[in-house]
Amino acid sequence: MELTKKQCLDIYTKLTFCRAYETVLKDSVEAGKCPGMCHPAFGQEGFFVGIQEAMGADDWLSPQWRGDAQFCLRMGVKEFTTEMLGRRNGPSGGLGGSDHIYSAEDKVGLMSGYLGQGVALGVGVALAYKLQKRPGCVVVGIGDGEMNEGAISELLNMVAIYKLPVVIYIHNNGYGWTAPYEKFNGIEHMAQRADGFGLPNQTISGTNVMEIIDVFKAACEKARNFEPSVIEIVTTRWQGHFIGDDDFYRDAEAVKAEREKTDPVAFFRNYLLDNGLADEAELVKIDQEQMAVCVEAFEYGFSSPHKTKEDCLNYDIVYAK
Repeated sequence: MELTKKQCLDIYTKLTFCRAYETVLKDSVEAGKCPGMCHPAFGQEGFFVGIQEAMGADDWLSPQWRGDAQFCLRMGVKEFTTEMLGRRNGPSGGLGGSDHIYSAEDKVGLMSGYLGQGVALGVGVALAYKLQKRPGCVVVGIGDGEMNEGAISELLNMVAIYKLPVVIYIHNNGYGWTAPYEKFNGIEHMAQRADGFGLPNQTISGTNVMEIIDVFKAACEKARNFEPSVIEIVTTRWQGHFIGDDDFYRDAEAVKAEREKTDPVAFFRNYLLDNGLADEAELVKIDQEQMAVCVEAFEYGFSSPHKTKEDCLNYDIVYAK
């Protein structure tokens, strides 16, 4: 795709924001400041930004749940952070947290902490789009381990037979917790499973954000015309499944080499420098600015008020009317 310098710097800003957000989040979890489990998403920044750039104003995102920075791109960094931290000024009153995000205004969610259920909710939104004749499409994310949930096969079939306005992306980082991909799959590419349901599919790398934008723009355009498809995005998981998983089951040197080869932020940074679209000073300035944005968002979140017992029992907040 052809990009202007302004577009390139905007994309780089979003990429480096995602990297900074994951960094500050990881540091905060390890310092004992954040509640709950955290599943780092380093190395996924390319498809976080690529999908966001490809979607239109009427499109809805129901993402794969590993990736807090992806929610920030949709909802706003302070809005998501306060919700993730369980603070009462979060969009869901701090009662949803990062695993149960929903914002109709931002067209993001619905989420569930149970594997497969979030996908069902996203496909449900797509069904509503079709029945209500709403413009746009729904982009639904699935993890590689999550693909083995039985409900996913039912949902793929539903998407196919009803021709729902859906783009399904599979985030394949090579491991389902501790199990390598080849141990729980008999096919080369996970997207090939869509063949059995008559759904067009393809497998792409998560490294080149420009390719990701092009692929998802085309897929979203088809989905808006009720031509659903499946896209597998191959990335590298940089560390353990969650913070606290010491990743003893993988070869550290092999992971390091794969990280260096597939890093989407470094790839785009080098593209900008090699093509004279930015200089080192410009990019360093952006890096520093985005780190400051993320630090400020967490400071704001930590200083925000906690929920009260009354908040937790308030049916106007907890239940939809």
